[in-house]
Amino acid sequence: MLHANPGDRAQWEAVIPGLHGLGEVLAIDLPDHGLAADAASVDPDDTVAHVRDVVRELAPRPVIVAGTSFGAYIAARLLESPPEHVTGAVLASGFASLSEAQAVAYRQLADDLESGALALPEFSALATGLFLGPDEAPAGVRSGVEGWLRSLPLARLARGLRRSAACARPDRHVQRLARPATLLHGRADVAMPLVGAEALARLGPTRLEVLDTSSHLLPQTHPERCVRALRALLG
Repeated sequence: MLHANPGDRAQWEAVIPGLHGLGEVLAIDLPDHGLAADAASVDPDDTVAHVRDVVRELAPRPVIVAGTSFGAYIAARLLESPPEHVTGAVLASGFASLSEAQAVAYRQLADDLESGALALPEFSALATGLFLGPDEAPAGVRSGVEGWLRSLPLARLARGLRRSAACARPDRHVQRLARPATLLHGRADVAMPLVGAEALARLGPTRLEVLDTSSHLLPQTHPERCVRALRALLG
């Protein structure tokens, strides 16, 4: 299970109980996130390589990869040329690439955070609004997301924004999906419009499920839909 950026493995906590008895569940902190070590690189290829190493260590057991947002992008990159024991993926709020306009916005946010032009509480409120939209989130989710964002190290936030911006590079776009994937996406997602998931769905054997929500953090706001998608693949 791969989290968003910014994010950590706790984003999948509400999903894990619904998978009880179906196998081992491994939710990880990607480099430069959560309890993982700092990482100076802002190249998403280095994150892909890290996840590939983790997945290889799980062989020969069959593996299904789940990712949300940036984590879904990383999972999709893994599916371009997946190890043989990877059998499929669930990609929530995913994308094949970012536009240059999105990349410019991310780099500007990173610059503003580092210069002090944008205070961390302001960024936290802005990001929470993008991640959750105007929908009613489950109790505690909105305040939890905003409070957690306020607590993140500024340097990690800035690197994370630049890491996301690098996904706009043509040589970092997802080229194909070589395993079956279920895509979950909010119809009114502001952080990643539905067109991003539709482009990803055209790259391989996929099933796109569109949810009537503006949430970008589906494992936290719609865990039951994530559980259903994972159970279907596991079955």
